[in-house]
Amino acid sequence: MLERKRVVESAMEAFVISLCTTEIELFKERENWKKMDALTAYFQSTPQKAAFGRLMTRAALVTQCYNVREICEELNMNRQSVYRMVKECLDANWIKIFRVYHKGRKIDNYIATQELIEATEAYARYLLTKFVETKALGNGNLVHQLRRQGYL
Repeated sequence: MLERKRVVESAMEAFVISLCTTEIELFKERENWKKMDALTAYFQSTPQKAAFGRLMTRAALVTQCYNVREICEELNMNRQSVYRMVKECLDANWIKIFRVYHKGRKIDNYIATQELIEATEAYARYLLTKFVETKALGNGNLVHQLRRQGYL
């Protein structure tokens, strides 16, 4: 039992080291991303904007639109911040409106445009590559050991 615990601790330590390396690399490269183009600069400028971009992309990919109230609830943000991001992203053509009428009332819902979807997919490919390079995903034994020991 003690040997298994050491294996799990060792695997977890290796994962933490890889994760730290990954996060440091992401931090260093974030400044370069901001110089790439307006879309990347915008969504990398704050964690809130990054989360909003991911929510809009997910919405488009699973065909689920969000209105301002739902965005506020999902991201735990105030209406003023969400309205500002919605306006900025509509103006830049990074999100689009899907209007629905419910009980005679107009409700604007939002999802990502193809440009934002493609940028998010590029970021996902970048992250996957970075995780492999820093070995954050290279320790498949970690998940197995953590599950066996009841950590997951």
